[in-house]
Amino acid sequence: MVPSCLVLLLCLCLICTGATPAAESSSTAKSANSVDAEAYRVNTDAINSIVSRISSWMKDKQKHDQLHDFEDIAMEFQQRGPIRPFVTLAYAQTLDGMIATKAPKEETTSSNMHLSSPPSMLLTHHLRRMHDAILVGGSTFLRDTPRLNVRLPGNTQNAVELERPMPVVLDTRLSSLQRLVFGGLVAAPSSQTSKEETIPDMSFDKVRAHQPVICCSSEAAHSFLDILEIFQDQQAMKRRPKKTYTISVVKKIDENGDSTRDIYMPIKITVRITHHKKHEDDEVQDVTFTLLPCTLDDNSKMLDLNHVLIQLREQFEIDSVMCEGGAGILSSFSNSLRGRRIVDCICVTIAPTVIGGKCGLPAFGELDISKLCDGERSSENGNDDDASMASLKMLTIRKGNFVPMGQDCTFVGRFPRR
Repeated sequence: MVPSCLVLLLCLCLICTGATPAAESSSTAKSANSVDAEAYRVNTDAINSIVSRISSWMKDKQKHDQLHDFEDIAMEFQQRGPIRPFVTLAYAQTLDGMIATKAPKEETTSSNMHLSSPPSMLLTHHLRRMHDAILVGGSTFLRDTPRLNVRLPGNTQNAVELERPMPVVLDTRLSSLQRLVFGGLVAAPSSQTSKEETIPDMSFDKVRAHQPVICCSSEAAHSFLDILEIFQDQQAMKRRPKKTYTISVVKKIDENGDSTRDIYMPIKITVRITHHKKHEDDEVQDVTFTLLPCTLDDNSKMLDLNHVLIQLREQFEIDSVMCEGGAGILSSFSNSLRGRRIVDCICVTIAPTVIGGKCGLPAFGELDISKLCDGERSSENGNDDDASMASLKMLTIRKGNFVPMGQDCTFVGRFPRR
């Protein structure tokens, strides 16, 4: 028996895509071209309408923030705290709410797979272009090796460079970065034994994002710098190496000399790898990335998302962030809806496919909806099961609508301010 919710979603996508029984294909090439042109126009109009709506919400938040700035000046001693960037949750899912398939022998890490149709992918890149930064989690950064850039048809290389958003990765302990660069975890050099262990050669072949900013804990950042220092010492002792490394580290210092803020200043790291070849010229590879230390949440011991957003705004002048996942990051941002709200809108593409819970990775698998409830209700008949069902609420986005997008259906909605 097919679940009623699945039937509803199937009907929804059929309505959105305007699916009808296939007719006999007797149309000419000219009529086929006209149909393609009409589909392109419809998809373009749909994309423009979504982009225009989110853009208006961005401007609305900017006006709201400016109003609070004026109020803060008028009320000299009352501070409302730093202003965070505009945040959009944007991702693709199947009809049954899955964003990917589970990787072999893993429960939370997804394998890279494409769910969106070409028009939906075009929408994604238009959304990327209108945001200052694209944010993903460390697991997505490791397994999918995303480029996190804008790729639109007709763009020249110079245009792409000018509109390139900043890639941002949340990697609390820098475990994903270490696996990408060193091929595995490297022990922190806290003892003489660990200092004597040989650190593997670095490789940045799997880091495809351009100059990413990697948010982490301050402890992980300084431990990574220690690893780089020992790595350089070990490389200097090698005779006739196939590769040589030149590592430069530039750490920003707080302008006011505040030592408590100084530990959260960005650390820019540039690695020049020279590949030595016997009968050919040397090849030089330059890679730059920035570590951005942030505070940790007291309960989860993971990155404090509010501080991450404030850091991005204060250190890099980021006014808008597009969060693309994975599942853990989407859940973390959604869990914040109970307290200080840090999400402004959501744009989710629903593809007409089903993966199933056994192999699929749900978009909000780690979302604790009970924490978003205002309070618990008691059952009139004293039944515990009824009481628990009565206290369970759903997270409803009231200001939103569905938009047809090729064979997909896109939902775009706005979260109310708090």
